[in-house]
Amino acid sequence: MKNETLIFSWQDDVVFSVKKGVVTGIPIGIGIWVLSRLNRNSKN
Repeated sequence: MKNETLIFSWQDDVVFSVKKGVVTGIPIGIGIWVLSRLNRNSKN
């Protein structure tokens, strides 16, 4: 905050977006991989 005005920069927004993408993407990716692995193993 500068002079009681919120200042946003695109660099901060990009870093925030990347962090949130990694935090949500990794668990979702692992979950999809595990489900496909279980599905493949149950068919054999």
